[in-house]
Amino acid sequence: MKPRLYSIWHLNLMYSSIEIDRRAEVIAKCFWPLIDLAKKGFRPGIEAPGLTLEIAQELDPKWIQELKSCWEQGLLEFVGSGYSQVIGSLVPAKLNQINIQEGIAAYKKILGRSPDLWMANEQTYSKGLAESLLDEGIQNLVIDWNNPYGNHLEWQDQWAFSTQTTLDTQGRSMNIVWSDSLAFQRFQRYVHQENVAAEYHGFLNSLFKKMTKNPGPNSFCIYGNDAEIFDFRPGRFATEPSLENSQEWPRIFEIFGLMQEMGFEFCRPSHSLTENRPQTNPLEITNLVEPSSVKKQPKYNVTRWSLSGRSSAKSNQMCFDLLESSFMTTPDSRRKICFLWSSDFRTHITEKRWIDFFRELTELHTKYVKPSSPNLSGQVEKNETTMDHPAQDKLIFETDHLQVELNPLRGLSLEKIQLKNKAAFLGRLCLGSFSRMDLSADWYSGNVVLQLPGQAQITDLKKSPTRACESDTERYFQTKMAFNTGFIHKTLRFPKDRAEWTEEFHFQIPQLSVGSLRFGFITLATPLMMEDGIQLRTHLGGKTMETWPLPNVDFDHGQQASSLVSATQGLGMTEGQIQILTKDQVLTVSLEHSTLRPLAMIENKIDREGRFFRLYFSVSEYDETRRGPFDLTNETVRFRYQLEKRP
Repeated sequence: MKPRLYSIWHLNLMYSSIEIDRRAEVIAKCFWPLIDLAKKGFRPGIEAPGLTLEIAQELDPKWIQELKSCWEQGLLEFVGSGYSQVIGSLVPAKLNQINIQEGIAAYKKILGRSPDLWMANEQTYSKGLAESLLDEGIQNLVIDWNNPYGNHLEWQDQWAFSTQTTLDTQGRSMNIVWSDSLAFQRFQRYVHQENVAAEYHGFLNSLFKKMTKNPGPNSFCIYGNDAEIFDFRPGRFATEPSLENSQEWPRIFEIFGLMQEMGFEFCRPSHSLTENRPQTNPLEITNLVEPSSVKKQPKYNVTRWSLSGRSSAKSNQMCFDLLESSFMTTPDSRRKICFLWSSDFRTHITEKRWIDFFRELTELHTKYVKPSSPNLSGQVEKNETTMDHPAQDKLIFETDHLQVELNPLRGLSLEKIQLKNKAAFLGRLCLGSFSRMDLSADWYSGNVVLQLPGQAQITDLKKSPTRACESDTERYFQTKMAFNTGFIHKTLRFPKDRAEWTEEFHFQIPQLSVGSLRFGFITLATPLMMEDGIQLRTHLGGKTMETWPLPNVDFDHGQQASSLVSATQGLGMTEGQIQILTKDQVLTVSLEHSTLRPLAMIENKIDREGRFFRLYFSVSEYDETRRGPFDLTNETVRFRYQLEKRP
C-alpha cells in the first residue's frame, strides 16, 4: 500500500492584515488555484468559515459553484470550522454553540450540506471545544500533532500517520485527524524559495522511508495552513518573502507531481477515518502545562488573541457583555456576535478595519449593555465606621469563618488567609521557604506586577496608607498607589458571615506601557508536597469544567517565549470561574463586574521542600501583534474568592 498524503488549505477573507478592497484579488490569486489542484487529482481539503463563503459568494459566485461541484464529484473535501474564525478555548460554551450552529447553517445554504470533518480554528484545541462540537454532532476534528506530541513523551511516532481518538469533558469520544506544523512550515519555505530544493526533497525522502516501514495505516498531512500566502502577501511582517517574479502555485503543482513520482498517493483528509487502525487508548491531548494546544512554535499561543493586539482584553470583555445582553434578541445578532469575536480583529488588523470594528463594538455595547455596578471604592455601608490606617502595622482580624492578615507595608497584599481551624491556604512565602536560588525571594498574594521589556519590573509592593472600614455586615479596606503612568485603586471586602472576600483592582492608567500587567496573585501559603494531589479546574470553551492534576514538572505560563513574546500559555476561564483544590480545601475564584477580560496563568516549581504554586491573572501581554500602549483609564477587574472545605 502506498503511503498517502493529504492537504488542508485554510481560507479566510477576514484575514487581519488584508484590506477589504483586496478580497477579490485574494480569491483570484489564492482560491482559484485550489480548484485546479482538485481537478488535477490532488484531492485537497479546503477549510473556510461560513463568513468567508458568504463574502466569496458575493464577490465571485462562480468560484463557489466550482467549489460545490468539485466537492460533489469527490475531487476535493470541504472541511468546516464554524461561522467565524473564533478561538474556541477563549470563548464561552454559548458562543461556541452559536458559531458552530451558524456555520452549519451557512454551509448548508451555500454548499448544500455541512461537512463531517472540521478543523479547530488556528488549530487551538481544548476539551471544552471538543464538548461543544460533539454537542452539535461533529465527531471528527483536525488539530496539530507536533505540540501535543512534544508534551507527551509516551506517545509513539507512528500515531502521527493515523486517526486517533480523544475524550471530551464528558468522556465522549472524538476522532482526531492530524495536521503537522513542521511539515507545513517546510512546505511554505520550499514554495517561497527560502531554502534550497534539496533540503525539502531530503525531507520527503525521509518521510517516504518512515511511512513505508510503518506496518499500520499511513496517511500524513503534507500541508495544513493558509492559502493566502502563495502568490500573494497579506502584509503581516516586514520579513515576508518577496513576490518579485514569483510563480508559487506552479511550484506547488510541480512539487505535488514530484511527490506522486516518489510513490506517494494523494487522498482526502478524512481518508484515514475509513482505514483499519490499531486499537489504542484515547489520547490526552492537553495538560496543565499546555491547557490549550495551538499550532506552531510557543510564541504562537492563546495570549495573542486574548491579551495583545490592540487591547484585546477590552474588546473581549465587551463581547462577553454583549452575549449576555438584550442584544442577543435582535435580528442577526447570532452571526454578528461571532463576527465581533473573530480572532482577526485581535492580531494584525489594519488601522482602517480596526477603527470600523471598535466603533461598531462600542456603539452596540453602549446601546445594549447596562453599566456594571460601581467600583467598590465608592460604596458606603450603613452604620459604617472608618479609620485611616498608616502603612506601619499589619491588619489582623477575623470574620465568622476566616482569619485574615493584610500587609499595608506591601501594597495591602494578602499576608495570610485561612479557614478557622485550618492551615493557611494562601498568603506570603518569605525568603528561605525554598532551597532553590531562583525561588529565594518573598512571594506575595494579591499584588500587581508590570514587567516592561528590558526594564526592572514595577510593583505595588510599597507602603500604602489604607482606609479601614467596618459596618454591620462586613469589613473593607481601600488604598491608592501611583503606578506606571497613573494610579491603581485596590479595594478588599470581607463579609462577616461567609468564608469569602472580594478584591477589586481599579486602574487609572491612561497610557499603560507595552508590557505584561499581572495581578491578583494567589500564592499557596506553605510549600506543598508533590503527593498532595493538587488539582485545577476551569472552563475552556465548554459547559463542563476541565480538571487537571498538577504535574510534577516546572512550568510557568507567564514565561517569555522569546524576547518579543511575553508569555507561552493561559487559561481562558470562559465561564468566569477557576478553582484550586488541595487535599482538604477548595478555593473558587469568580470574575464579576469587570471591564477587562483577564487570562489566568499558573506557575509551578518543584523544590526539595515541596511545591511552589501560584495562580495569577493578566490583562496585558505583548507579541508581534501588539500595537502601542493600552488605555486603562477607568478600567476595573473584580474577583470574588470563596474558600471552603473540600467535600
